[in-house]
Amino acid sequence: MLTLLNPHIDDFMACPVSFRLVGRKPLVKYGYLIEEQIRRFGAVDVLIDGTISSLFSQRIFGCLPKIIRLFVLREELRRWKKINNFMGNVKIHWTPETITNRQNIYLFSYKNCTGHFESRRSYIEAFDRKIVNLSHFMIRTLEKSKNAQSLKNVVYTSEADLSDQPFFTEYFGESNSVLPLAFCVASRFENKTPYQLRADRCAAVGSFHNLENERPSSFYKDVMTFFQTDTYHPVRKLVYENQHLMDGYVNCAIAPFRESRIGLLRKLDVRQKSYFSFDVVDFYNNNRYALVGEEIYGLPGIGFFEAMACGCAVLGQSGHFYKGLGLVSGIHYVEHDGTLEGIKRAIDYLRKSPEKAQEIAEKGKEYTTSHCRPDALFDKLLTYLD
Repeated sequence: MLTLLNPHIDDFMACPVSFRLVGRKPLVKYGYLIEEQIRRFGAVDVLIDGTISSLFSQRIFGCLPKIIRLFVLREELRRWKKINNFMGNVKIHWTPETITNRQNIYLFSYKNCTGHFESRRSYIEAFDRKIVNLSHFMIRTLEKSKNAQSLKNVVYTSEADLSDQPFFTEYFGESNSVLPLAFCVASRFENKTPYQLRADRCAAVGSFHNLENERPSSFYKDVMTFFQTDTYHPVRKLVYENQHLMDGYVNCAIAPFRESRIGLLRKLDVRQKSYFSFDVVDFYNNNRYALVGEEIYGLPGIGFFEAMACGCAVLGQSGHFYKGLGLVSGIHYVEHDGTLEGIKRAIDYLRKSPEKAQEIAEKGKEYTTSHCRPDALFDKLLTYLD
């Protein structure tokens, strides 16, 4: 079993209370880490270190007296278990000493390797092995890398093998291996429309940040300086800003992450309203091809796999974005070079070779069926740890 550290603080594994209060939709990309353990073992151990809440910033929450923090967390966790229907299946622990199996602890670097890290270090080090998920490692990268590397016996995991990616090695070093695990695809992403009945267009999906508008700016300086960019997803932004040049090729549903343009409203508007305003499953099923746009530091987007599951022939950028996943260009997807003309060439290739395009779509669908299931991903993780 894996003990999960502070899973209540974000929407990686379940819906946080803060999201429910403001009506924000959780993504829950890693829910299988809880669901599979409950299915296999009947329960999952959760460790709460008392330093962090979904309702307050780390800076504010960490300054509160311990008695107040614990009072807030007990009520927050009661509600967290209720809204996610966990109840008795999730065992809450306030100290590592009450956990029988202290072999593996699983944590996301996103918030667990920032802020009051020294206050939670002893909780993490109480376990023999630390599995550190690198999701969102591009935020406060220097701080996260220093804290993660200070831990003993760490296993890094991400959605591709980052071990030779320049941005990762710049901060985490060249000697660290990374376990690549594809995204888990929800069951609602299915192939509902025969390939031949779909529009001969490419569904372009995803959101992108304008990092110059993000605050505090210091959180984003590492990635902005390294890549000399103002966004994590340059291909998404490129297509969004040049839709008029992609007429006849792309049906664009890409949108900015923050859609408000006015002061405080821009900061608060994080719901990706346009992105969630349509049925993306139907959108994929209405188009033969799909383009999601990778993350500049070397990772795919979850939509790449969701589009495959829906039967699209997917376009992927050339490079190491899919390293270690068993995906092969020309078999599971078709490559492009990250330019508008390169995207057009990839679509033209698929149009001129309809049988090959359909074959790529079918192979991609087969891949998600065998590799992107909750049980398959959890099995791969356990096999690696064993």
